[in-house]
Amino acid sequence: MSSILKVNELQDAGGNTILSSDGSGTFTSNLGGGIEMIDMFRLSANKSSAGVVDANWERPDNGSFGRLGTGLTESSGIFSFPSTGIYLITAFCAFTQDASDAVCNLSCQATTDNSSYDEVNRIRMANPGREEGGHSASFLVDVTDTSNVKIRFETTSFAGNTALRGETDRNETAFIATRIGDT
Repeated sequence: MSSILKVNELQDAGGNTILSSDGSGTFTSNLGGGIEMIDMFRLSANKSSAGVVDANWERPDNGSFGRLGTGLTESSGIFSFPSTGIYLITAFCAFTQDASDAVCNLSCQATTDNSSYDEVNRIRMANPGREEGGHSASFLVDVTDTSNVKIRFETTSFAGNTALRGETDRNETAFIATRIGDT
C-alpha cells in the first residue's frame, strides 16, 4: 500500500512558514538568505601621504557596474551602512612603494561609537622600490546601529614617493561591502 502526503505549508520549530503552496504546483519560500545589498567604492586618485583616506572615493561608473540595494553612504572617507546586519567587507589595493620606505600599510578600521576606530585588518606591502597590486583583506562588521557603526581606511608608514594607487577608470584600490545576514 502506498500513501501520498499532501502538504501545503512547511513550518520551522517556531511556527514560522518557510515553504507554502497554493495547490497549483507553485511554491513560495520564506527561507531568505539572499543577498539584499552589495556595493563598491574605489579610490579615483593616488593617496601619497599617511592618514585617513578621506577624499577621492567614488562608485565605479563603468557601464557594467551594478549594485544591489540602497548601498553605503560616504562622507570624508567615513562609510555608513544603510541598515543593520552582518556585512562582509573585502578590500583590495595597489601600492607604489618608495625605495626608502621599508613597509607601507592600508589599515581597515571600524567604529561602534561613531568616534573611536579600531584596526580590524591590515594590508601590508614590504617591497621597497616596487609597484604592486593584488593585496587584499576581508573582515566582518556587525552593524547593530547605523548611526554609530562605520568603517574607514587609513594609510600608515608612508614615506617619500609611496602612494596608495587610485584610478578613475578601473579598480586599483577598492572595496566591496556585502550584507550577508541579519545581526
